[in-house]
Amino acid sequence: YFNNNGKYVSVNTATKKATNFKSIKMTIYNRWGEKLFEGDASTNGWDGYYKGLRCMSGYYVYLIYTQYTDLNGNSKSNVYNGTVLLLE
Repeated sequence: YFNNNGKYVSVNTATKKATNFKSIKMTIYNRWGEKLFEGDASTNGWDGYYKGLRCMSGYYVYLIYTQYTDLNGNSKSNVYNGTVLLLE
C-alpha cells in the first residue's frame, strides 16, 4: 500500500497465487528519471527524503519487482509500476 499522509511509501503485497515471496524490491524515481530510493519493500519504505532533504510535493514513479513461488512450486516474478503523489 501507499499511505496518503505523505510520510512513507511502502508496499504490502498479498496474493492468492503466491506462497513464498523471495524478494520485493521497490525503486522510486523523480520526474527526470533520477533514482531517489531503492530498497527491500518488505522491510522498509521511502520516507519522502532524498540525500537528507525533503522532496517537493508532486508525482513520483515507482517500480516494484517481486519474486515468489506460486502454489505449484514454480518460481515467478512480476513488475508493478505507477505513480505516487507525495504531499507535504
